[in-house]
Amino acid sequence: MGPPVRLFPEIPIRIRRDRIRGQMGYPPDARISDSILRRIEGLIDRFLPLARPAGTYRIFEVQDLAPGSVTVEGGISFRGAVREYLGEIDRLAAFIATAGEEIYRQAQDELRAGHALEGMVANAVGSEAADCATEEVVARIREEAGAEGRAITLPYSPGYCGMDIREQASIFAALDGGAIGVSLLPSFIMSPVKSVSGIIGMGPSAGIVSAGSPCERCEKEDCMMRRYA
Repeated sequence: MGPPVRLFPEIPIRIRRDRIRGQMGYPPDARISDSILRRIEGLIDRFLPLARPAGTYRIFEVQDLAPGSVTVEGGISFRGAVREYLGEIDRLAAFIATAGEEIYRQAQDELRAGHALEGMVANAVGSEAADCATEEVVARIREEAGAEGRAITLPYSPGYCGMDIREQASIFAALDGGAIGVSLLPSFIMSPVKSVSGIIGMGPSAGIVSAGSPCERCEKEDCMMRRYA
């Protein structure tokens, strides 16, 4: 049977319009004309119902933790800068979150039709919906860890910070992405594209907090994925 699967087929979107505009490339202090802002706001309202955020995760006992890999129950291994990124963990959560197919399809249709602004807004809404789904899954993992006196690390995703994109295969070996409508393509890209996957370490609070964020030790300060604990 293995560890239980947590499934969230419907996740509410907390509308953060400033972040949607940020997904479009507007900085927080950007000056946007009233006419363009009204168009953007109207398009957000139009496209938001097309997003279908969902998520799933599963928590495993760690069986072996090495500098370049972690193996969990069931013999599933994840390779990358695992110990540097996750620290001394004793459990690991694998997760998948998505905005759904419809919002991404709408964005592509708008762009193919030559509707640049509409396509940008739909894409941004999809990205924000995927982020919302991810944040909800992370919050549920944090809650479950906290009930056992554990803390969690930042998410660590294939394709970033020393984890090869091919490690997506291990995520999908640990979880059934199809339960929330997500599949893995031969290129190791997820479909729908507006999806996020990764692993989160769990361990005693003192050890997790003291490890901090590996981004603080990274020299690539202009990295778009830079995060802090």
